[in-house]
Formats: sequence, structure tokens, C-alpha cells
Amino acid sequence: MPIIEKFLSFGFKVIIAATGDQKILIQEKFPDLEILELRGYAVRYGRTGAFTLLKIFLQIPKILIEINRENRWLARIIQDHAIDVVLSDNRYGLYHSSTLNLFMTHQLQVKSFAGRWVDVVLRRLHYLFIRRFDACWVPDLAELTTSLAGSLSHPSSMPPLPVTYIGALSALPPANPSPGKDLLVLLSGPEPQRTVFESILLEQLAEYKGKVVLVRGLPSGGKALALPQQITSFNYLSGEQLSHHIAGAGVIVSRAGYSTVMDLLPAGKKCVMVPTPGQTEQAYLARWLSKRQYIICSVQDDFQLEPLLEKAVSLSPPAFPPANGPALDEAVARVKSLLMEKRENNIGNEAV
Repeated sequence: MPIIEKFLSFGFKVIIAATGDQKILIQEKFPDLEILELRGYAVRYGRTGAFTLLKIFLQIPKILIEINRENRWLARIIQDHAIDVVLSDNRYGLYHSSTLNLFMTHQLQVKSFAGRWVDVVLRRLHYLFIRRFDACWVPDLAELTTSLAGSLSHPSSMPPLPVTYIGALSALPPANPSPGKDLLVLLSGPEPQRTVFESILLEQLAEYKGKVVLVRGLPSGGKALALPQQITSFNYLSGEQLSHHIAGAGVIVSRAGYSTVMDLLPAGKKCVMVPTPGQTEQAYLARWLSKRQYIICSVQDDFQLEPLLEKAVSLSPPAFPPANGPALDEAVARVKSLLMEKRENNIGNEAV
């Protein structure tokens, strides 16, 4: 969303391609923009970490077919809409020979936890896809010492195309921080693990004496819950509402997804993060941030609310640069400059 806003502020006409909950969120934020239906990879997850990894491996052929399909889909869209720039958020098939193609990811290095050589092979395979693009945008800080994503975004070997670090991104509007005491619980991520973690939390929150705000991460709505009086539950909150609750929270319990990390750490919040089982990226992020004492982390099966909250209270996270900073402005300005140069060259060639 901040990237969409930035391109609009630089005078670009923006067309979105999305589906499902993503489409709902974007329509709410940008009701006047054209949104095209682009189905996702529809990766299915298991109820355990090991089963999730197995299911993802078995779905690789289907994902490759989908990458091929979305590349053909894009060719038709470019012809219909006269598109100059394509920004792909981790979609490997969204590039075309007639456009400036930007690939965005914080995960240049894929983490498998299967050993160094396996990770090297995965990185090389990853770069085979990324090299089809003209440039890569990485939503993280440029220095490893202050990085939010660690070696995910700062690998030992870089891809063979220009890489630009655009700083942390957040869709949340800034809010004035307040010395809150509430416990804020942010649920997110794929099913069935979202529901599994919700069940674990609800059982333990029933014994918690403080005030709790629970955001279930269900933009499409969900079944009503019978909750104790101290728990206020929302299926979903707008960016402004969520920003308000984050600012007033004493401690936040959430997944370790990178979007969540970029929302919470630059805001200076004390966090307990629980990686989604089977998502090795989240497992690495939680370990990296915990090792640097930015957060408290826990695996889902060992989650114990009260001891984790006691540890989180003593955290003193550093002051990170605010999200959506000048690096993003510079990246979008560079895109506009490249397009102007391209058009001037085309006009010159036509004159010749």
C-alpha cells in the first residue's frame, strides 16, 4: 500500500492485480483504482510444520504451471492497458519484454534449515527466476547491522541484477505512541494454522487477568466467539484503527511474518512473535530478531502466555528508522526518470 501511494504521488496511473483478502483490503484503501483479478498460487498448508513442508514440496509443479499462466495473463493485460512498469511482489511470472520489470522481495536467501549447501542451491534456483526482471527492490534497511530481515535480505551472494534497498514498509498510518497496558493479539496467516494458534491463545487468554484486544485477521468475516469480558475481539480493523491499538499496546503477540515485523518494530513495540509452523522464513526471522533482543520468540507448540509476557516487558527495542522513508522516494523517482529517458529515446528514434 505505501508503494501504491508513492507511485500515485509521483503522477503514475496505478492498476492493481490481486485476489481474495488482498483485494478486499486494497479496495477499501483505494476505492478509485482499477483492480484486476489475478489468482494466487493457492499454496496449501498442513496442521504441522513437517506436513506443511511436505505439502509445499509436492505443490511445486502446480506453482510452476501457475507462474507460466500468469506470464501469459500479463502479456494480454499489457496490451490492453498500455503498461510501462510492472512491480511484482514475489510473483515470478510477472515480467514482460516491453516493460520495466521490478521484482520485490525481502527474501533473497531462501532458508531451509536443511544445511548450508541446500540453502546455496535454493538461492541459485531463486536467482534463476529473479534474473528475468530488470531490478530487485528489497524492503529492508541497507546495512546488515540494522536489518530487520538479517541474511534473508543480505545474502552472501547477490543476484545478477541491480538491487535497491527501499527501507521498511508499513501500510499503517503513524499514530502517537502512548504508555498502554493492553495486551494486543494479532492473528494472521494461512489456515489451518491461524485457527490452531487462535485456539491455543483463547485457552490461555481465558485465565489472563488484564485487558486484551484480539484482532483475528479475517477481513472476510468469521464465526463469532464466546469470549470472557476482558477480551475485545475484532475480525479485522482498518489501518487507522489498528495503528491506534498498536500505539496503545503494552505488549503485542503476533506471528513473525515480515509485514508484521515492519509494522511493529519501527513503531518501537515490545513483541512476542510465534512463527507459523512450517514457514522456515518466519522461523529464521523470529530467531534473528530474538537473538538481537528485539523481540521474544516462541514456537507454537511450546507457547506459554504468562512467562512470555513477563520476558517481553523487560525488552528495550532500539529506535529503528520510520517505515516508508526517503529510500522509497528515491527508488520511485529513479523509475520515473528511467521512463522519461526511454520515451525521449523513442521519440528520437522515430525522428531519425
